[in-house]
Amino acid sequence: IKSRAPISGGSFGIWGGVYSAFECLLKGVRSTEDPLNAVLSGFLTGGILALRRGVRAAGGSAVGGAALLATIEGVGVGLDRVAVLGVLGGSAGAGTAAGGLLKEVVAPENFTFC
Repeated sequence: IKSRAPISGGSFGIWGGVYSAFECLLKGVRSTEDPLNAVLSGFLTGGILALRRGVRAAGGSAVGGAALLATIEGVGVGLDRVAVLGVLGGSAGAGTAAGGLLKEVVAPENFTFC
C-alpha cells in the first residue's frame, strides 16, 4: 500500500483536474449550473482517461464515471431537499416552494469555481 500511495494519489489528482475542467467547460457552454453538468463531466472524464486502453474500455469507464457522479449528485439533491423541507416545516405544499429556495440555498449566483 505504501509503495502504491503516490500512484493512487496522482491518479486521483488527474481525475479531479480533468473532471473540474470538463465541469467548467460545460457550465460555460450550457450557461447553467445543474447536476447534469456533473454527470456529463463524469462521463467525459471516465471516457477520456480510459481511452488509451481502447474504445470499449473507454465506453465502460465513461458509463461508470457517469453512474458514480449521478449517485453523488442524487444523494446531494436528496439531502438538500430533506434539509429544505425541514426548514419549511415539512408541509405538504413545501415541494413547490422548495424549488425556489433550493436554488438560493445550494448555489448562490455569486459563488463559482470557474
